[in-house]
Amino acid sequence: LAHRGNGLLAELDSVLGPLSLTSSMSSMVRYTRQGVHWLRQDSQKSKRTRTPQQQIQ
Repeated sequence: LAHRGNGLLAELDSVLGPLSLTSSMSSMVRYTRQGVHWLRQDSQKSKRTRTPQQQIQ
């Protein structure tokens, strides 16, 4: 997700609905937490797929 640029925001918009200037604080927190969760998952996934030599660099 992180490597796809703004695809993350489009994905969040499609799942949670787009944010606007009038979005509630709870909507903004939910949107942000979901984005961070996906980025962490993506990061963990990419760490597992690297070879030991790639992890050293």
